[in-house]
Amino acid sequence: MQGFLNRTIAMLDMNIRPVYVFDGKPPDMKRGELKKRMEAKDKAKIEQEKAQDAGDTEEALKQAKRQVKITPLMKQQTMDLLK
Repeated sequence: MQGFLNRTIAMLDMNIRPVYVFDGKPPDMKRGELKKRMEAKDKAKIEQEKAQDAGDTEEALKQAKRQVKITPLMKQQTMDLLK
């Protein structure tokens, strides 16, 4: 949530008015894109484990950030914040 808030503030500072849409279930035509995103997260998990085994903390953190999953609670908190 902190990252979302920071990005929003940065946009407002640049006179950009963001619009956020919470539109529920994605359409079927987006299924391929969602599959690619899941595969990228799975790859990031493997790369994170490799980096951790190699003691590369910076790379492990980078790969961990690529695996963020938005939970229903996070979505609701974000919507509440925007209200």
